[in-house]
Order: sequence, then C-alpha cells, then structure tokens
Amino acid sequence: MIEKRKARKITPTFRDAAEQAHAERKDGFRNPKHSAQWITTLREYAYPDFGNLPVDQVTGPVIVQAVKRIWTTKPETARRTLQRIGTVIAWAAAHGYREHEAPMKSIRMGLPPQTKAKKNHAATPYVAAPALATKLWAGKIPSAVRRFAFSY
Repeated sequence: MIEKRKARKITPTFRDAAEQAHAERKDGFRNPKHSAQWITTLREYAYPDFGNLPVDQVTGPVIVQAVKRIWTTKPETARRTLQRIGTVIAWAAAHGYREHEAPMKSIRMGLPPQTKAKKNHAATPYVAAPALATKLWAGKIPSAVRRFAFSY
C-alpha cells in the first residue's frame, strides 16, 4: 500500500517543499517581516546547495555542508537557517514525501563550535552618569555615540 502511494506521489524539490511549507505557515507568523525572513534565509543559504534536490534526498551531510559556510561568521542566521531547514524536512515527512525527519542533533555534531557572542560595553559608573548625561546633552560627544547612548 505504501509503495503504491509512493509511486503515485511526485516528490517535490527542497525549494518547492520550502515554499509550500512557508505558504502554509505564513499566517502564523507574528508579522510580515518575520515571514519574509523565514523564507529568505532558505533562499539565500539552502537553495544554492540543495534547493533542486528532491526533498527526500536532502541528507545530513548535505545540510552540514550548506550551513557550515555561515556557521561561524553569521551564527544567529546559521542557527535560524538550520532550524528552518529542519522545519521543511519535518513538513515533508508529515506530508509523506520523506520516511523520516532529518537527524538535527547529528547535523549539529557535524558543525564546528560557534564563537561566543560579543560582550556589551561596560556600564558607566553610577557616580559618573550625571556628568556623562550633561556632556551628551551639550553635544560635546560625537553624534554617533549620542545615538548609541540614547537608543535604549
């Protein structure tokens, strides 16, 4: 029975599966920007490597190779892209295009450690805050620093 169903079902490419998964999920995003970012990361970082592969042929090593390019240079984007690839693979499994989901834990083991996030600037000591604020308001500090200081 399963073999007959498989024979009748045409397996979409990863690109087609991602576009379909996104179309089904886009109403659940908090805002249009997030929805656009979701599919854009796949278009930029997954499609070039395996977008034309049938979704059932996207394997762990293929995913590792694609994500490794940005894993250490754009860590947050890479983590989100990997998560979104996993979502597309899970969507494909749920729709019968794959036998199982991608082994995301194994895929992460194939990636190098990511660098630590940069630390924030040191805070101004409490007693020095009034003098700093006076200088900022008086324009004695460059505008780029003023913009940063008051962006909170």
